[in-house]
Formats: sequence, structure tokens, C-alpha cells
Amino acid sequence: MSDTVSLLNAQIQELHKRIQELEDEVVRHRQIESVMSENENNLRIFFNTIDHLLFVLDMQGNIIFANETVYRKLGFCCDELNGQSVLAVHPPERREEAGRIVGEMLAGTMDYCPVPLITKDGRRIPVETRVVAGKWSGQDVIFGVTKDLSDIKASEEKFSKAFHSSPALMAISEVETGVYVDVNDSFLRNLEYTREEVIGKSSVGLNLFADPAQRKILIDQMKRDGYVRNAQVSVCAKSGALRHGLFSVEYIQLQDKKLLLTVMSDLTEKIKAEELLRVSEERMEMFFSQSLDGFFFMMLDEPVRWDDSVNKEKVLDYVFSHQRVTKINDAMLSQYNATREDFMGLTPNNFFSHDIEQGRRVWRQFFDAGHMHVDTDERKFDGTQMWVEGDYVCMYDAQGRIVGHFGIQRDVTDRKRAQEILANKNQELQEAAHQLEASRNVLQLVIESIPVRIFWKDKDSRYLGCNRIFARDAGLENPEDLFGKTDYELAWTAQADLYRNDDLNVMETRCPKMNIIEPQTTPAGGTIWLNTSKVPLLTPEGEVFGVLGVYEDITSRRQAEDALHKSEARYRALFEQSHDAVFIMSLEGRHLEVNRRAVELLGYTQFELLALSSWDISAELDKSADVLTRLLHGEHIPIFERLFRKKSGEVIPVEINVEIVRDAGGKPMHLQSVVRDITERKCAEEVLRESEIRYRIVADNTHDWEFWQLSDGQFLYTSPSCKRITGYDAQEFMSNPDLMLAIVHPEDRDNYLKHQRRTNSNQTPGEVEFRILLPDGSIVWIGHVCQPVFDDRGNYLGARGSNRNITLSKQTEVILKQANADLRIRVQQVENLQMELREQAIRDPLTNLYNRRYLNETLERDLARMKREKKPLSVIMIDLDHFKSVNDTYGHLTGDQFLIKLAQIISNSARGSDIACRYGGEEFLLVMPGASANAAFKRAEEIRRLCARTHVLCGAEKVRVTASLGVAAFPLHGRQGSDLIAKADVALYISKANGRNKVTLCCEKQTRAAHK
Repeated sequence: MSDTVSLLNAQIQELHKRIQELEDEVVRHRQIESVMSENENNLRIFFNTIDHLLFVLDMQGNIIFANETVYRKLGFCCDELNGQSVLAVHPPERREEAGRIVGEMLAGTMDYCPVPLITKDGRRIPVETRVVAGKWSGQDVIFGVTKDLSDIKASEEKFSKAFHSSPALMAISEVETGVYVDVNDSFLRNLEYTREEVIGKSSVGLNLFADPAQRKILIDQMKRDGYVRNAQVSVCAKSGALRHGLFSVEYIQLQDKKLLLTVMSDLTEKIKAEELLRVSEERMEMFFSQSLDGFFFMMLDEPVRWDDSVNKEKVLDYVFSHQRVTKINDAMLSQYNATREDFMGLTPNNFFSHDIEQGRRVWRQFFDAGHMHVDTDERKFDGTQMWVEGDYVCMYDAQGRIVGHFGIQRDVTDRKRAQEILANKNQELQEAAHQLEASRNVLQLVIESIPVRIFWKDKDSRYLGCNRIFARDAGLENPEDLFGKTDYELAWTAQADLYRNDDLNVMETRCPKMNIIEPQTTPAGGTIWLNTSKVPLLTPEGEVFGVLGVYEDITSRRQAEDALHKSEARYRALFEQSHDAVFIMSLEGRHLEVNRRAVELLGYTQFELLALSSWDISAELDKSADVLTRLLHGEHIPIFERLFRKKSGEVIPVEINVEIVRDAGGKPMHLQSVVRDITERKCAEEVLRESEIRYRIVADNTHDWEFWQLSDGQFLYTSPSCKRITGYDAQEFMSNPDLMLAIVHPEDRDNYLKHQRRTNSNQTPGEVEFRILLPDGSIVWIGHVCQPVFDDRGNYLGARGSNRNITLSKQTEVILKQANADLRIRVQQVENLQMELREQAIRDPLTNLYNRRYLNETLERDLARMKREKKPLSVIMIDLDHFKSVNDTYGHLTGDQFLIKLAQIISNSARGSDIACRYGGEEFLLVMPGASANAAFKRAEEIRRLCARTHVLCGAEKVRVTASLGVAAFPLHGRQGSDLIAKADVALYISKANGRNKVTLCCEKQTRAAHK
């Protein structure tokens, strides 16, 4: 019995072993089937997605099979080509040629067939076809691989267009002989040849190189390096004119032929322009030195950045110590009664030593705006007060950093004194306001003529009117633009409540409110201080109907008052440190006090000078006595010149500014005289007179048309070059000033007249471009520059200017603009092509869904984002049921229609953040970031139902295919993208095993069972 049991147990163990071997064999068989299926899918995908046209032919040349590219590019369907001769896709007139070439290729006597293919709609596609014999399913066949050359042909056409339209001089020549095969239009135009004169010739035959040695150098470099880059050469045009440029040579391949491409960038006009720029800079230097306005440059040792990325206080620390005066003109030195050595190297710390904080505020506002226009109370180097109107502009480098600034200053002391006088007329203006109704026209003339700001409002504080300068303060072009507005609608809205309360107080009390010191916000965002006075406006019946106000900007005066106290303390230091001699004298002319410079100027000791009088040092006694008498009689004596005699007996010319110093009651106390040695200036004036003679000589021979036009429009001088530029003699302009306007092109006259009015009214330098008409009717472009001229007292005398023929540069500018426009178009085309190629690389060509490559790029990225945001992510794997039988029964085109329809269903079901892709042949994958497993299951069920209701017509028959789907979700079923896809694939396998046309949600139990 025991033997029987033992035998039975051994048989059972053997049976278990055989069962295990059978199970292992089944698993191996499934793995082999899976690999074979995957290889078949890969081969099919490769065969159908390759961009070449692939044909499989029997030995008689009939088409057995073709890839999807053939059908897509030629427009035929599968049934139309299968079994047909491959010659049917060639043009009828070249089919015999194509058949012959195929035979020669199979015999090995020819490499490729150039005969084009013809599409179903008759279009011809340039191609290059190669054939080779082989096996297909055990049958002898011919494989045909056809490369579409459309893009290459288009590229060659683009090269031809770029070659002939390029502004550079371009030529194509043979490597060995150097004979020109082709040249572009720019080559012919610039070198003045016809195409017939060039083609078939070489550069040697045309004598193109101005220096034959340059050609030899280029040939040696070409032999050594295989190319030439940007070599400077000069070539001769047919007329003998020289053209200069950068020369490049390289090898190119055109139609299987090796040739040389030479390119020359013509720099002739640039070189001419650089020469003109040099001349212009010399002229600018002359204007700088001769200007009657004070010019100066203050440059930084190193550029500084001024934006929110820097600590501006630290930047100001650097600027105040390292921004220095580097250049200054004589007019500036004259304004300050200083020498160049006094100014050079001065920094903001020097200029604002009396109030560094005020200086930093000014500099901060200046750097914030990039420019500044300001009136300041200044002191000359001799201590004399003056008012300066200045315009200052920051200078920047290519990185936008500040490198320094440029300043223009003019002495406006007389204007400031006039403003002070007008300010004292404030009471008179109030009295005139009471007669507003009867004197409206006179009042309007007055308020527009004086520099005081005037405005009037109604009882609701709405503006009824103002003068023009008030409107400008409000940032408006005309006074009419202010009508009906309130202070709440203007730049100073922050002060609107304050102003309205003042208005109401004046109207309610019917009493004027005088000298109100108030702040105001400017349109630029700054703050200024005003001295405002307001009076009620009354009707003839005595009723209040509004308020009239005037104000003046006292910002500078307040600053000046603060500085005045400090100025008194500095006076004593300036007295001794002044570079001018200063004499304090009694009313009888006796010296009471003299400074160090007076001692140095006259050669006396200080003790000796104090024992003398002004008569003892004067070499013109009578004239000096006359000046003293006139001063004591109350006459204002401007700066005058006299001769002084030094202790050594030498007589020197001096410039004297003498004034009576009075006490608070106006009683004369003593005389103060500032004396400057003008020996050098007298010498300079003589040199200047000689320079003016030389200027006339240069102007008479200059290439540009130089002129000097008086303030009344008459020409004081016109250079002979006007004849070359305009066709009219200089004398014609001198005798007829209106001739200039007459020859200006009618379309440019308004612009020219505006420039003339602006120059005459502002008396500032100006530039304008316009066209003129020559006597023969031709048109020339003129570049016009003018510089105002003033006498020693600041009186406007007219303008010096220069007219230049800029026609060539204008034409060049038009060409450059067109070239830039063409370049922008080409760049945009390249960008569009790159975007198109990117889409092609990540899209499945049949379904337009994303491909597997895109899925690999994005799945892990989206999964990482869901992990960070602690959200789920689901994947749905979709596969068409019995799809192989559909292809076998109805053909691949019908199968493709099902794939396209399923792709549309998936796309329409996807959200904006979902990723829908074609995973394999009939397999699709939908990635749903943020979707839970249940939400993904519902979506999969919807896709399944839609697919089941979809059909494709094959003839009269409606063909239907169902789909099986599998769902897996993060983090429920896996934490990696590959795990989720694998789990969804297992769920899909279970759907198929359970009868297909089902959706299965992955679970661990099913997964383990499927693997077993």
C-alpha cells in the first residue's frame, strides 16, 4: 500500500512539473508574440512615417505595396495604385525614359532617375529615385525609394532670388579659370558693366582690382584656408571710379559643380560719410568754441547705472566725487569771469559745497528725468551775482548707463531784474482787475504780455480763463483748454482743497488775500512754491461772481534767500581768493582796502596801495574822474575799459566794473571796483579778427553752402558753393532774400517756415531737412544747420548756417529701410518654419494627435507638477478591437478612417490641460492631469460609447469597430509615468479578455492575476 502511495505521489509531482513547464511555455509564447507584434508595428510605423516615397514592385514593374507618403503626396488611394505599373505615376511623355533608366539602374550603369512624378490632379513633383532588387514575403521584388526634391528646388530658387536682389556685389565664377558664370544686378550697377561684358571674362580680364597685389594675397589666402573673410579691397568700375569694401570668397556647390562665390560689401559711401562726419565734428568744435552761450561737459570717471536695481544714494556719493568738468567754452568762462584752469576738474562737491543736500536733490531730479531746465542764482568767480538759465542733458552709453552730462547756460540777469520789477506791479494789477468789464481788451493784452501767471474763476472755482503762461504751467497747449476745469482735474490735484478754500474765503469776505505762500505739484510730478494773490471779482452792481488770481514761482527765490546768508560768509573768502583785483575806495577815490590780486596786478605792496588813490594808478586821469562824477550823480556805469599804470611804469589794459555800495537807507557808503587784466583778451580779439578773415577764406572754398543771414532775413554773406548746390549765384541770394523760400519744394515750405520762425523766436541752434528745386526742375535734398549769433551785449544779430547736399544719403536711407523690411520678413518666415517643424516633430501625421515622443517629454513633467500640487493624474489606454481584421477585410484606408475618427472622439473629449496622443498602431493614450480615477473612468466610458456608435462607409457597407479601454491613476496605481502606462495597459488587456468593448479600472488584484 505504501509503495502505491509513493508511486502516486511521484506521478502527481511529475504532473505538477509538466503543468509548470506548460505554463512557462505559454508565457514564453506570449512574450514572443508580443515582441513580434511590436516589431511588426514598429516596421509599419517606420514604413508609413518616413518622408520618402517607398514602392514595392514585382519584377514586371507593377506596384505591390506603397507607404502612406505615396498616397498623401500623389493623392491616389490604395486601390487606385495596387497592381498598376509604376510608370503610371510618371508624366506620359517621359514614361519610356523612366523605364529605360530603371533598367540601367538595375544593371548598375546609372545611379538615380531624375524623371518627376505626377499627382492625381496633374501636378509634377521633382524627385530623385533609386531602385534595388530584393525579397518581399519570399517573392523577388524591386524596391523603389523616391526623394521629394521640391524643398531643394525651392531652396535653389531662394538662393537665386537672394543672389540677384542682394545689395552686396556678388559673383559666381569657375574655380580653375576664374571666369564669371553669373553676377548680380548690384555688381553690374556699381561697376557700370552690362551682363554681356562680364560673363565669360575674369577679374583679370576686366582689370577689376585697383592693386593687383591685393588679388594675389586673396588667392594665397584661399589656397591656404579654403575661404576669405572680410578682406579690405578696392576695385575699379568701368569708368575708372574706385569702389571700396569688404571682400569674401568661399566654395559653393551648384548642380553638382564646385564654384566660387565672391561677395563684396560696398563701403564707399560709408567711407565718404565718415569723412563728412569728421568735417562735421570739426565744424561742431568750431561752433562749441564760438558760441555765445556757455557750453560745458561734465563726465564721470566710470559710467553709472541709474534705475531701481541700484542704491541711488551710493551712486550719488560716487557721482559727487567723480563727475568732473572736462570741457568748457570761452563763453562760459566769460560768464563767470573765470579761466579754464578755474573750472577744469571741478566736481558737484565743489559746486554745492555750501549745501551738499540741496545739490544731491537737484542731481537726483536731474538723473531721474534725464534732462533739466532751470534758472539759478549764481555767483561769478569775482563774487558778482548773476542769474543763469540752463539746459542740461544726461549722456548715456549703449547699455543705458549715465556717462556724464552736457550743459548750456546763458546769463539772464537782466530778465530776472525785469521780473522783479514786474512783481512790484502786483498792486497795480489788482486795481486794474476792478475795471475788468470796461477794460477787457486792454487787460487781455496786458495779461498775455507780462510773465506773471494770471487766472480767473467763477463762484464754483471753475476756470473762466487764464493767460498763456499759466496754461503752460498746467501742461496745456492753449488757455481755452482750461475753460470749465477745476483744480481737481489738473496736475496739482493734491493742493485742490487748499486752493478752493482760498477762493471761498476771498469771495465770502469780499477782501483780497495777498502774498499766499503755497506749494504746487507740476505736470512733471515735482513741487514748486508760489507767491499767490487773489481778489474777488465784482459785477458793476457790486455782486461777487468769481475770483481773480496772480502768482509767481518763488522756488528759486526761496532757495536764494537760504543761500544769501551763506553767501555773506563766503564773500570775505571770495574777496581774497578772487582772480580779479578788487578795490574798496572812499567816495573821493582813496583806497580803503585791496585784495591780494590787486597787489599782484600792479606790483605795489598792500601798504603802498592803501596810501594811493584811483588817480595814482590810472593812465587816463580825465576819463577816470569822469566815471566817478557820473556814478555819484546816480548814473549806472556798465563795465568799461581803461589803462592802468603799474609800479614799474608799464601800462596795461583793464576791464572795470565799479559800483556804489549803499547802506540800508540808500546812502552812499563807499565804492567797490572789480578790475580784470584784459591784456590776453585784447591779444585774443586781434587773433579773432584774423581768424574771421581766415574763416571767409575757408567758407569761400568749402564744399558746403555757408551763409550768414541777418535777423531781418537779408544775407550778409553767402559762399560760392551755393551755385554748385542750387544752380543760382551767391549774388542772386544777396540781392533777393526771398529766393531761398522760392526754391524750397512746395511740399516742404511749411516745415521750412516753421524752422525759420522757431529759430528767430527761440534764438537757438536748429536743424532741418528739405528739398529744393533746381533751375532745370530736378530735386535736391538739403541738410540745413543754423547757429544764432549775438553781440557782446546779448543782442540777436542773425544766424550763421550751412546747407549741404544730402540727396545721396537720403537715397541710401530708403534702400536701407527696404533691406531691413525684407530682412524682417525673412526672419519671420524662418520662425514660422521652425514652429511648423516643431509641430510636425511632436504630431502624428495621420491623426494630428501628439506622438509618443511628445508624451515622453510631458508626462513626467505633468506628474511632477501634480505631486507638488498634491493632485491626482489619470491615464486612459484605448485600443480598437479586431482592428487587424478590419485592415485585412476592408483595406488600410478604411482602417485609417477609423483611426482618424477615434482621434477626433478623443480630442473632443479632452480638456485643455489633457494630453491626447497616438501611442502605437491602433493604441491611443489620454493623460488627464488633476483628474481622479473615477473621473477618468467616466470619461473612458463616454469615449467607449461614442466609438461604438461610430461607423465608416466602405462602398455601401457601414463598418463598425468597438474599443477596449484601461484606466490607471496616480497615486492610487503608481507614482511613475511608466508604471501608470503599464497598469493602464494591464487594465486594457483585462477589458479585451472579458469580451472587448469594455472599460476596466486598474486594481492590484487584477494586475497580479493578469501577470500570472
